[in-house]
Amino acid sequence: MEENVYYNMIKMCTRCGKEFPATEEYFYKQGGKRKGLDPSCKKCKEYNKQYREKNKEKISNQRKQYREKNREKISNQRKQYREKNKEYFKCVRIKTRYNLTEKEYIKMVLEQDNKCAICGKEMKIGKGGRSIDHCHSTSRVRGILCMTCNTTLGILEKNDILDKMTTYLEKNKI
Repeated sequence: MEENVYYNMIKMCTRCGKEFPATEEYFYKQGGKRKGLDPSCKKCKEYNKQYREKNKEKISNQRKQYREKNREKISNQRKQYREKNKEYFKCVRIKTRYNLTEKEYIKMVLEQDNKCAICGKEMKIGKGGRSIDHCHSTSRVRGILCMTCNTTLGILEKNDILDKMTTYLEKNKI
C-alpha cells in the first residue's frame, strides 16, 4: 500500500528518465493524460521547444524525406484509421458540410420515420441510402432524402428544367 502512495507522489519524465514530484511545478497540466499531467517534465518540454525553433528546416526536411520514403505505409495507415473510425468521420463531415450534430441528424431521420421526405420510401442505411438535402445557396438543411430523389432534385434545381418538363408532359399527353 505504501508503494502506491509513493507512486502517486513521484512521476518519471518519459524523455530524460528523471523522477520528480507529480505536481504542476514539474509537469504541465494535460487533461487526457494519466493524473492530468504531461508525460515529459517542464525542462524537457522547454528544451524540445527551443530545439524545434532552432532546427525548423532540418526537422521539416527529415519529415519530408520520411513521408517520401514511406508514402505507401502512411497511406495504408491513414486508410486503416479512417476505416476504423468511419462513424467519427461521417459525423465530422455532416457537421462541417451541413452544420448538423449527430443528434440533430438522428432526430431528423427518426422524425421522418427513416423514410424519404419526397417519395416516402424507406431508406437504406449506408452507401446509396440517406442523403441530406440542403439549399445550395443558403446551405440550410431541408430534410433527409433517398439517393434517387436527392439526385433528381439536384438535377432539376441546377438546370431549372422542372417547368419545361411539366410543359412537355402536358403538351404530349397520350
